[in-house]
Amino acid sequence: MKHQFTLPAFPESNFELDIAFWTGKQIIYKDNVAVERSTEKGKPFLIPDSNGEIVKAYSKPAYPDIVPVMVIDNNKYNIVEKLKWYEAILVIFPFSIVFIGGGALGGLIGAVGYI
Repeated sequence: MKHQFTLPAFPESNFELDIAFWTGKQIIYKDNVAVERSTEKGKPFLIPDSNGEIVKAYSKPAYPDIVPVMVIDNNKYNIVEKLKWYEAILVIFPFSIVFIGGGALGGLIGAVGYI
């Protein structure tokens, strides 16, 4: 999955987060150039700013969302917009029907189809 975003600390740069589907490996691109990742604890991305200094950006999970948030200087930045409450209900509704009345609903549809 690829997600394009901007960060307030880098107003003139465009970022892209690429998350591998099977492994979950993350790669960040700043203006189409891959950003280096540190080996220290938390494995932050080392993003160079316009002054030549390195800014550490940590990718943290944001449950229940599947797209992580970026943490820079203890400030969280959402990469994608969070779901509205009604969008979350529309996503959960089909799954709840299966668990609440899945057998009865399937039986009813089967009975009506048989007639």
